[in-house]
Amino acid sequence: MDINEVKRKLNLSNSEIAEMFDYKDANSYSNSARKKSIDKGIVAIYKKTIEKIERCLK
Repeated sequence: MDINEVKRKLNLSNSEIAEMFDYKDANSYSNSARKKSIDKGIVAIYKKTIEKIERCLK
C-alpha cells in the first residue's frame, strides 16, 4: 500500500495533508524534504488503524 492508495481511499488531497501538518499550501508540502516521511507515517497510521478495526469486528 502506498500514499496514493490511502489518499484515494480516504479522499484526501495534498492541500488537506498540507493543512494537517501546518504547511503553507500543497506546493510547500509537495516540495518538502519531509514529504516522504510524512507519507510513510500516514500509510503506517492508516494500516495500523485498519488492523485494529478489523480485530474489533471479529
